[in-house]
Amino acid sequence: MICNWPDPHPDELFYSICARYSERVQYSNSRSVVEEIFGTGSAIACVSLPSHLDYFIAQLPQYRSFDGHRILDEHTLLPFFVPFLPPERHFRLRQDMLGDNGPGVHMRAGLMASRVPLPQWLRYCSQCVEEDRHKYGDCYWHRIHQVPGVEICPLHKTWVRNSSARARNVQTRYEFISAESAIQVTLPESEQFDRNKQFFAILFALALDVQWLMDQRNLSQDLKLLQQRYHWRLVDLGLSTNRGRVDRKALLCRFKQMFGTELLNLLHCELDENTEDCWLIRLIHKPDNSQHPLHHLLLIHSLGQTVEAFFRIPTQSKPFGDPPWPCLNQVCHHYLQAQVNECHIKYSHNGSG
Repeated sequence: MICNWPDPHPDELFYSICARYSERVQYSNSRSVVEEIFGTGSAIACVSLPSHLDYFIAQLPQYRSFDGHRILDEHTLLPFFVPFLPPERHFRLRQDMLGDNGPGVHMRAGLMASRVPLPQWLRYCSQCVEEDRHKYGDCYWHRIHQVPGVEICPLHKTWVRNSSARARNVQTRYEFISAESAIQVTLPESEQFDRNKQFFAILFALALDVQWLMDQRNLSQDLKLLQQRYHWRLVDLGLSTNRGRVDRKALLCRFKQMFGTELLNLLHCELDENTEDCWLIRLIHKPDNSQHPLHHLLLIHSLGQTVEAFFRIPTQSKPFGDPPWPCLNQVCHHYLQAQVNECHIKYSHNGSG
């Protein structure tokens, strides 16, 4: 049984809770902590999407109000991926993380095939560190700061910084490194931040989108619904016909003008100039191929939407509003009365729609 387990802080990574526990027990061998928490020496100290959580829960005293799904939703990066995964894959991913299929987690989340990497270093916001130390006595790793593409803290509107602790390292794969041990002094902003000031507004908007996603539950849906929402926005912006014929050139031009090559390179979301089948076009036409959430967020942003507004777009077109509609047949005795309950739209073969 695991005793003396720390109470989780708001938005704290499960990795961070494990790190604070490791400092409490002070085992001479860091791998012993991994074996105690996960019940096996083959598990690793995973930052983003940990596994073996059912075993961990079983080791806690019964009075602890902690369960595996709460860990997944509140203390891992899973909510960042869920809205862009079909329900079946989302279900299996949760089962992998609760169970012992650690090697399959990153593959099922789409990380293995993605060119967007997870951060190499554990990251922090200097103002969060100060506030955490004042409120809790020590600082901790916030999960929002570890999400790919989050360069600005959405709470304090300040740059996220790299700590001295690597997020992925063969030498420390069994070691939980606490934020308090890796963040000793908050340094002045570096030149890297100065060079990126021109991107601040866009990066802050992306951080707010990620924060909204991390606070949601059960957004997993059929990927075709995402495609339908993209379709309606493209039509509204004049970038697609009603039948789904997308003006690729205009879309790519709009996207590049909004983000630019330097920012896309910073986010590891470069567009291949030598092919028309880049990730942006695939995202619109091939909903069955899951792509990195950051790709979705960039597309949504380029279509003039926040992620919250995007997920509120109805997936069915209602050009005339909700029924019943008025009868427009002048010879009918129901003329101009709300009697029409069904509407079917057909497009002419000679039209462009």
